[in-house]
Amino acid sequence: MVEVKVREGENLEDALKRFKREVEREGILRDARDKMYYKPDSVIKKEKNAYIKRRLELRKKRRENKGFVPQKTFKSNKNFSNNKTY
Repeated sequence: MVEVKVREGENLEDALKRFKREVEREGILRDARDKMYYKPDSVIKKEKNAYIKRRLELRKKRRENKGFVPQKTFKSNKNFSNNKTY
């Protein structure tokens, strides 16, 4: 259960913002949305497997791209000259 106490001298809007942040962090609304309708066990299992597969693919991509370092490319500025006199 999320509980937020209004601090001394704190605006109600700031306390509400902290409350919303805590609710999001706890995942209360996400759980409520998930439990709004019945899902058969087979659907839950498929979603879980798809999540695991997606996570593993991303991990594999990151591992492959880990050694890749993009080279910086600089566009030459035609108006710039090192031989300017001031």
